[in-house]
Amino acid sequence: MKKTVVLNFKNGKTLPVEAKKMEVTTNQAMLPTYSIELPLFMEVNHQGLTTLLNLSHQSDCMVLQFKKDGRFSGATISKNRNEGAFMIQSQASFILMMPWPLNFSPNELEHLSVEHLDKLS
Repeated sequence: MKKTVVLNFKNGKTLPVEAKKMEVTTNQAMLPTYSIELPLFMEVNHQGLTTLLNLSHQSDCMVLQFKKDGRFSGATISKNRNEGAFMIQSQASFILMMPWPLNFSPNELEHLSVEHLDKLS
């Protein structure tokens, strides 16, 4: 299923992103062992404090992280070198994996907008 999410920047500009949606219901996101189609929007729905993402077999991407209210909380670059495992741990409620390099700076992000942010479906 695809979902349109809107990235809102500090300068007032917006960027709509059409992304595949994935619900994460355990503290380890079960990503496939092959490269997935990006962008990918993940909604975290478990009671744990963190989520572990195994990005070992994924294409180069930027992992954008957002709090429960949609505020931007951080970013991680994942560059696949095919040398061992690469995992990140995140406290984010919403995660948007985007192809890397981006055509904008993550430092300019302010928040993520999605219809009914607390009840995505």
